[in-house]
Amino acid sequence: MAEDGLTFKSIKCKGMFGFNDRPTTKSRTLFWVFLSVFFITTAVAQAQTATNLNPTAFSLQIVKVKGQLIDVRTPEEFAQGHLFGAVNINFYDPQFEKKISALRKTMPLYLYCRSGARSGQALAIAQNAGFKNAAHLSGGIMAWQSEGKKVVR
Repeated sequence: MAEDGLTFKSIKCKGMFGFNDRPTTKSRTLFWVFLSVFFITTAVAQAQTATNLNPTAFSLQIVKVKGQLIDVRTPEEFAQGHLFGAVNINFYDPQFEKKISALRKTMPLYLYCRSGARSGQALAIAQNAGFKNAAHLSGGIMAWQSEGKKVVR
C-alpha cells in the first residue's frame, strides 16, 4: 500500500504499554475487579457523606424527604424563632451526644443553628453516632431568614 510515496508493510506491533492489542482474560478480570471496587467504595463514601445545604436546598429537602428536623441552638434562641416542626436539642447540653444518638438513624436528620457552626459540628457528631443520611443548614437560621423564609415562635 503506497501513501505519500512510502510503502508500508504489515507490521505486528504491541500496544502502547508493550501489551498485545487484545486484552487477556487476566487483564479483563483485573479491570472488572478494579471497576467494581471503585464503584463500591464510591457508593459507600456517598452513603456516609453528610451534606451542607443552602437555605433553598434545605427547605426543599425537608419538605421532599420526611426526616427529623433538629434545632441545636439554646432554648432561649429556639424561643426567639425556629423552623416549623423543629425539635430543640441544645448543643451545649452535656447530654447532647447521647440525645442525638437516641434519634432514629434510619430517618434523615436535618440540623440547623444560628450561623451553621454548631450544626456543622453536630453533623460530625451525628455521623460518628451512625447517621448515614444527615444534612445541615449552611449559614444557619440567619441565612434562612435572609432569604425571606419564615420562622415560627
